[in-house]
Amino acid sequence: MTHPYASLAYASAFGSDYEPIYLPGMDLYVLKRPILGTLHADAMGPYPLSPITSVAQIDKDFEILAAHNVVSLTLVVDPLGAPPIDKLSEVFDKVSHFKDHFIRRTDLAQPYSRHHRAEVRRALRVCETRTLEFSDCLTEWLALYDVLTGRHGIVGVQAFDRQYFERLASLNPFMAAAFFQDELVSAHLWFCHHGNAYSHLAASSPEGYKHSA
Repeated sequence: MTHPYASLAYASAFGSDYEPIYLPGMDLYVLKRPILGTLHADAMGPYPLSPITSVAQIDKDFEILAAHNVVSLTLVVDPLGAPPIDKLSEVFDKVSHFKDHFIRRTDLAQPYSRHHRAEVRRALRVCETRTLEFSDCLTEWLALYDVLTGRHGIVGVQAFDRQYFERLASLNPFMAAAFFQDELVSAHLWFCHHGNAYSHLAASSPEGYKHSA
């Protein structure tokens, strides 16, 4: 089964500014974008990460990219399944630490911090939680996402538009939602693959922030 982030459906969600290119060696799609003023292009893995499981045939991938006039490729690899750093360093010019991820394993006793538990208790006093079909509440989600982009000044490719989320809905992300007085005030999107759950995006309204939803 194809990882959601490696699928053509997901790569196509980023719109006409980006051309999906399939790389069989890594078994995923990357996004080609033109370099202004030149005949060349660069390529990047889609947000938030690229689930590379092997680099055994990556020479073929580089040949495909060269045929598309792509001169560079940048990826954030999946920490749950990427080849070892030494293997990546053999085929990429630069491999470096990007950021840390919090990973929780359900088979181990890993209590949340006291602060986090207090926030959860606070929210549950006034909020109701539900799981929803993302496609059924797209408009409400977009309102929450507008708050997120404004609050954090998000611009560029990660300032996703309605078309992105409409295409995302076709991939059936898992949506956990919090309601305050029957109003959706916070939502968290997840993708599941081979027993792993990937946090995709979370957003809240001002009321949601107020109640730690």
